[in-house]
Amino acid sequence: MLLENKVAFITGAGRGIGREIALKMASEGANIVIADIAEDTMQAAKKDIEALGVKAFAVRTDISDEQSVKGAVQAVTETFGKIDILVNNAAIFKRAPFLEMTGDMWDFTSNINLKGIFHVTHAVASLMAENKQGVIISISSVDAFQGCRDYSHYATTKAGVVGLSRTLAQELGPYNIRVNVIAPGIMLTDMTRDRVEANKEAYLAKVPIGRIGVPEDIANAALFLASDLSSYITGQVIHVNGGMYFC
Repeated sequence: MLLENKVAFITGAGRGIGREIALKMASEGANIVIADIAEDTMQAAKKDIEALGVKAFAVRTDISDEQSVKGAVQAVTETFGKIDILVNNAAIFKRAPFLEMTGDMWDFTSNINLKGIFHVTHAVASLMAENKQGVIISISSVDAFQGCRDYSHYATTKAGVVGLSRTLAQELGPYNIRVNVIAPGIMLTDMTRDRVEANKEAYLAKVPIGRIGVPEDIANAALFLASDLSSYITGQVIHVNGGMYFC
């Protein structure tokens, strides 16, 4: 198994892409920390993960709240003693044309999508540095590279994820910590379902491979980056978009 006895801390693992990443890593032997704000989805995910024969630990976590994050990481440390893999997946995606944008709208998105990643990564990376090993994977978006009409706040935060990750790859490399990014293209998830279904034909026209992405496509990339198969890869962005954008 590629991740046997590893501990993976995954934000937003209760549903969608995060849940699929959790299941994929669990199928390869990793014990999973489900760090999510929605307790109902956490418990359902926990049951499915444990059915794969590994341990699952659900901890309610508001990544926009530094103290909530610190408490979650402390609870995980007491339970597992370590965190080998961090997947920064939790995010929000709410439409707001720029001329209608308010400061509160901007801050709400930034506090989760970017500052939230700072909170989690800072807490977990400190633990990884003590153990002299770790893998950090953050989920960005194709929108970080080509922009996204009516979602300037979202695109900006996802670009910030890339800048942060490339910097951390340099700073944390001496601690044997690898830091990479996955940039999904058009994906069919609970968060994007309405937008994708309303514009499906237009999206398909942009994707050379001819289909909309699904969470498993991202989970497969995350498994690769989390495993020793990618042991010499850090500071990189893996574009998983069916060819809709080349960078």
